[in-house]
Amino acid sequence: MMENKELPNGWAWATVSDLAEVGTGTTPSRDVVAYWKEGSIPWITSSAVNQFSVTEANEKVTSAAIRDTTLRLYPKHTLLLALYGEGKTRGKVSELLIDATINQALAAIQLRESATECRAYLKSFLQSHYDALRRQAVGGMQPNLNLSIVKRIRIPVAPLAEQHRIVEKVEELLSELDVGVAALKRARGNLKKYRAAVLKAAVCGELTADWRASHLNVEPATALLDRILNERRRKWEADQQAKYSASNRALPKRWKHKYSEPDSPEPKEPSKLPFGWVWAKTAQLGDIQLGRQRSPKNRSDKNPTKYIRAANITEQGLALDDLLDMEFSPAEQITYRLRAGDIVLSEASGSPDQVGKPAVWNDEIPNCCFQNTVIRLRPEQVRSKFLLVVFQHLYLNKVLAKVAGGVGINHLSAAKFSALVVSLAPEAEQDAIVSEVEQRLSVISATEEYIDAGLKRASRLRQSILKEAFTGQLVPQNPVEESASELLLRIRQQSKASLSPSRSRQLRRPVRRREPNGIIFHRGAIASYIVRRLSANQSFGRTQLVKALHLAQAHVRVDLALEFKRHQLGPLDEAIYKLEGFARKRGWFIGNERETKGVSYQGGPNIDERCEAALNILGENQREMDRLLTDLLPLDTDAAELFSTIYAAWNDLLIDGRSADDIGIVAEVYAWHESKKKFPRSSILSRIVWMRNNGYVPTGSGSRTQTLSNKDGESGS
Repeated sequence: MMENKELPNGWAWATVSDLAEVGTGTTPSRDVVAYWKEGSIPWITSSAVNQFSVTEANEKVTSAAIRDTTLRLYPKHTLLLALYGEGKTRGKVSELLIDATINQALAAIQLRESATECRAYLKSFLQSHYDALRRQAVGGMQPNLNLSIVKRIRIPVAPLAEQHRIVEKVEELLSELDVGVAALKRARGNLKKYRAAVLKAAVCGELTADWRASHLNVEPATALLDRILNERRRKWEADQQAKYSASNRALPKRWKHKYSEPDSPEPKEPSKLPFGWVWAKTAQLGDIQLGRQRSPKNRSDKNPTKYIRAANITEQGLALDDLLDMEFSPAEQITYRLRAGDIVLSEASGSPDQVGKPAVWNDEIPNCCFQNTVIRLRPEQVRSKFLLVVFQHLYLNKVLAKVAGGVGINHLSAAKFSALVVSLAPEAEQDAIVSEVEQRLSVISATEEYIDAGLKRASRLRQSILKEAFTGQLVPQNPVEESASELLLRIRQQSKASLSPSRSRQLRRPVRRREPNGIIFHRGAIASYIVRRLSANQSFGRTQLVKALHLAQAHVRVDLALEFKRHQLGPLDEAIYKLEGFARKRGWFIGNERETKGVSYQGGPNIDERCEAALNILGENQREMDRLLTDLLPLDTDAAELFSTIYAAWNDLLIDGRSADDIGIVAEVYAWHESKKKFPRSSILSRIVWMRNNGYVPTGSGSRTQTLSNKDGESGS
């Protein structure tokens, strides 16, 4: 972060581990009620570091959670650093002002007793080097920090007395700067509200009240709507006639009666609309089409075609610098090709507030289609820019967020979009509305640019202050003060002593894992059931068995009391090794080492008895368990690994409250372990689609997979 920089006289380099002990926490199993019910011990997640200090917890655990798991109780004034988290959370630092436990997304930096006076200086340094900390993260598409990285962070340590002067001066200067920044951010927030208010006023007719007063003889919107509906019927009839003519068939009797007229909205209070306006459903205003699903069979072949997806639609318009392509046949291109004037909206997102972002397609790219995360409205005789104003209002004022639904991924759906009721202005007034909105929004945009420039200047000033602070240029130095080298020597000497008894008890890890009585028989029954069903697959081995056990616990909700960790080959609990030995002794099933890498299984003489027990354990869940095993049977080792890993990663995102859209899930899979890069992004996305289509969608229940420690390993499949 500041390596190889020359330090002022009396300063010295140190690492975080020279000044503090670094640890982390965990998420106790949600399935164990005793860990959470009537808990009184604060449990902190990574979202807490967005505050300067932590004074309360949203959730609390019991003493049983500390007794039975790797959870630690950290004392007040422990520093917290986010190892990973939603958005910009990774790398942020806060301070506990209460005794609390933490989850695995946080690093706890507990100053050594001889270094406690350095706490404020260390906290200020870490906070000032937020961007540098984030750059040290490792992993795939969603890099994370880890405890090893945190321990190695290099600190330019000033003499202790100078540290106090630095912290005091930094707080003084930054507090003044923060006042100005807060005012700019408030102004920017007000502009966003004003933008939403302008759009709402536009679709209610308030912006064009004066225009209507001077344009009395305007065709009403009811006439426009009638013309739209008549034209849509005419086109449908022409299409039918052309289709039957092409196949040399006669039109059937009463064929015109087969036309499905779009539903009209339920009558509303007329006074809510200006004179001449009318309520309409979006289905009445044009052709609505959901995009084409992306799947392995649609990979580019003879007709590679560019397409847009939800990620290409932003609040500022279309972002087309990263378009992908897939196979669209000539017939499919006719259905899914975008035309100038089409309205496109994001159909799905991990956040409901991001569903329904609209944009107008202006033929930016020729022969471009769209994916099923996008809805297209092709307007019929309605101004596209006017409809953009309507849908921007519905988006920014959270109307579409309330309409969208789903677990994990929020969907607008073509059906819900078609049923939306919107206000339709007379055709002539639509142009006036667009003009008024564009004028006001241009002023808002210019003001936002001015504010953003001010925020950038404040950020540069902040960095300048902090750079001076931690290079010895902000406050005067005193050569007679104890040097940093002497301070660090004193800290090291005093740190050689053992932890005090009370603190030792706080940081003690359980010696052995406590498990419910008889759980080995419970697991053995389900494992035997899996072995009997999946052993017909020649590739079936330890990886598939462990992944089936993981999905049985996570998806089918079979209580196996397993604690899965993030191993190289996906979720794994080392309890599998004990289970294999126990199963061999009891004659349930036998694991045999393959000539190549891995383990294969065969049923033992007593496997039927355990399978009978499994049926009693499964009860009403047997059908879902059987469906799971049917879907696992044709999968090879890699496919089973990917299935289970995606499920666990997806569920972890939901538990953490992070975005669980396709982009987030793929990033979490790649961040799982370096080896996950063997799976192409397209394979991960295809498996996600398959999981949604087959009902394997996590709900954020159960416990999070635990981070793998250096001593953990995994045998082959």
